[in-house]
Amino acid sequence: MQVSPFISTQLLVGDLAISWIIQIITGLIALAAVVAVFIKSKDPVLKLAVLVTATYLVSPYIHNYDMAALSVVIVLLVERGLTKGFVKAEQTILIVAWLTPFFAMYSAFSGFPYAPIISMALLLVLYRKALRLSRS
Repeated sequence: MQVSPFISTQLLVGDLAISWIIQIITGLIALAAVVAVFIKSKDPVLKLAVLVTATYLVSPYIHNYDMAALSVVIVLLVERGLTKGFVKAEQTILIVAWLTPFFAMYSAFSGFPYAPIISMALLLVLYRKALRLSRS
């Protein structure tokens, strides 16, 4: 039920040291994205979306039911996208991210814990969007 990079790496590799290294790296990337977006963007929805998404990459013990907060963010992003437009791949990643809490546990049982990959992809798309909007 845990969807963090730490637990996902534990399931795939089984090495505690590697799991912590992956967790620290993804946590630092998430922290850097949050800081950059909060500095460069004036859009409160994007700031919220990046902060919530980064949470799933920073905490080593996050569960699939904790991802319910992402649903609120996704609704705000879809509403915003329908009025102001989506960036490339945003619609797809929003749909997959919305479905992730439902399927994360089953995919982990089957040997492919994909939730951190989706969180990182969503963070990347949101970061790119924030940079693009700050330039215009």
